[in-house]
Amino acid sequence: MKQYLKKWLSLFLVTILIVSMIPEYVGLAYSDSKEAEEQQTDSEKETISTDNLKELKDKRTATTKTFTDEKGNYYKEIYAEKVHILTE
Repeated sequence: MKQYLKKWLSLFLVTILIVSMIPEYVGLAYSDSKEAEEQQTDSEKETISTDNLKELKDKRTATTKTFTDEKGNYYKEIYAEKVHILTE
């Protein structure tokens, strides 16, 4: 009877150890794939035409233009050089 109990206990402990390693591996694999997807979406951003958007002139800076659409979403164009120069 003792030998049966020892076998059962050792089998139980081995099973628990194996099962406890699975979620850690799955979690790491999922986080790696999620980071790769985020990097792809950042590099593949869609270019939006500003022809049908309304410019918010009060949000202008020397190097940016801010637009809004009919849904209330904001879009900002950022330039390396000054595009708006204040003249007096």
